[in-house]
Amino acid sequence: MFSQRHGFHARCLVSDAAVADTEAIAFDSLQSGNWDVYVVDAEGGRPRCLTEDPTADNVPFFAHDGRSLYFSS
Repeated sequence: MFSQRHGFHARCLVSDAAVADTEAIAFDSLQSGNWDVYVVDAEGGRPRCLTEDPTADNVPFFAHDGRSLYFSS
């Protein structure tokens, strides 16, 4: 559960273009100098950054149907 007391809010991305199928891995990284959410094909390849917010975006997880990706922001 995310705590609004500490400034965390649950966010959701629902997009065929943004969210890969269940064969993808979602992760958070400081790669850009800020915590952002990325996805990469489970088979490998180049990670795609899905968030570009100045606040931290992290703790991503896919919904059971694999079409939505939830994360803290």
